[in-house]
Amino acid sequence: MNDWEALEKWKYVAYWRRMIGHRTVPVEMNDYSRAGWVRFPTVAEYLEDLCAGKAVEECGYLAQHELFDQVKSRVRIL
Repeated sequence: MNDWEALEKWKYVAYWRRMIGHRTVPVEMNDYSRAGWVRFPTVAEYLEDLCAGKAVEECGYLAQHELFDQVKSRVRIL
């Protein structure tokens, strides 16, 4: 795995913003009992929350979403 191109590129937030930052994704919050337990930010907005140091409880998490299926096959994310 050490020679995988993804290991180098995927560690940079700027790379994700540039490639798929405009995509909308479902983000689940921890409290399913309240209204608004799922929200739909762009990937860039979600990364902004994570990079701001917000706890998972505040910014939620990407779950059960096939992000790579959402990206056109002609876009090479590696």
